[in-house]
Amino acid sequence: MKINSNIPADKAVGFEIYHFAFDDGKKPELIKKYLEMGFMNSFQNAGNDLERKHEIVKAGGKFWMYAQGIGFYTNNKDGKLTYGIKDGWQDKIAATVERLKAEGLWDAVIGFDYDEPMLQSDNDIVEMVAEEYAKYGKRQRAIFSYYELIEGSHPRSNDPEFGKEGHLINPKSCRFFTDVGFDYYGPTDYDEHLRVLNEMKRRVGRDDVNIWLVPCTWSIDNRFGQEHAINHLEMCYRLLKEQEHPGGLTCYNWYSFGKNGESLDWLLDENNESRWTNLEKRMIEIANEVINMPLK
Repeated sequence: MKINSNIPADKAVGFEIYHFAFDDGKKPELIKKYLEMGFMNSFQNAGNDLERKHEIVKAGGKFWMYAQGIGFYTNNKDGKLTYGIKDGWQDKIAATVERLKAEGLWDAVIGFDYDEPMLQSDNDIVEMVAEEYAKYGKRQRAIFSYYELIEGSHPRSNDPEFGKEGHLINPKSCRFFTDVGFDYYGPTDYDEHLRVLNEMKRRVGRDDVNIWLVPCTWSIDNRFGQEHAINHLEMCYRLLKEQEHPGGLTCYNWYSFGKNGESLDWLLDENNESRWTNLEKRMIEIANEVINMPLK
């Protein structure tokens, strides 16, 4: 069992399915099937399951560790949000690193992964946390929401008590990030996606970061079909190939949150009579190309 590339996963452009490795209770046989097919080299948020991490390593893959489960908190008093982080958070990071080293897994860690960090905290705290993680010498990736990039886009952005405009990303909060991307699931329009991508780059303030795109490979509560998913995937792949520093594709999403089977754990299930076989085929084709592209 080996990934379909001779380039080490942390030296190659990445292909992953978001949440794929997080919960082994979600379709374990299907997870095993796709892991053994070897088209994924990167695994996001591999959870606390050491066995799963060792399986990834045996397959030649590497994984990202979730960066935010260290004590971020939010207070909401009279509609005004304030943010903090609990004491001892540096010790939690150190303990995680030591556990991975003790298990012989540290070399398989690509880096630390953030999900919409400025919607969970503020720029100062995120910068402080990222500076701490930087001491361990791994990459740091942040996948931002549209709200963190586009001024005035949040529904409460004009509410001074809510303070959302204070959580747009800036060069300070992104100072230690090596990889960045954003999710924007609705439009498949290339020009619109490029507009948001360029705004993200402007706000990051550096041109040396690896760029990730997030294909919408789910139905979003059955609002979108397979054609939309394929078109969105193709558009993201086109943008990825145009980047000076392509980071990878992180396809959203593996497991379904509700009962409607809106994600790939059902859309690719062998028992699904409306299985998205065309999307599956194209994902695998693109993935096998991507994981054979070296990082620049």
